[in-house]
Amino acid sequence: MAKLLRKSEVESPEKKSVTIDPNAVAFTFPQARAYSGASCWKLRSAVWAGELSAKRLGKSFLILRADIDAWLKSLPTVAPSTANWLAKRKGRAA
Repeated sequence: MAKLLRKSEVESPEKKSVTIDPNAVAFTFPQARAYSGASCWKLRSAVWAGELSAKRLGKSFLILRADIDAWLKSLPTVAPSTANWLAKRKGRAA
């Protein structure tokens, strides 16, 4: 009978370090993640939703640096008033 392993007992594959060429015009998803700070899943979701443009190169996708910059600028800015919960938590609520 096979033994079920706990999550802590399973060796997880190490994440590969991603290097970004400062002169790169386009990025793969892992490179775009490192450049933008957004997760690969969020980037893929943005592409699927049509919020972020990507180019297909064989089976891979490339995202232009200019498109990532434009997408990041289009994200909503967090207003200070939305941090009211934090002020309440710290006992400084108005």
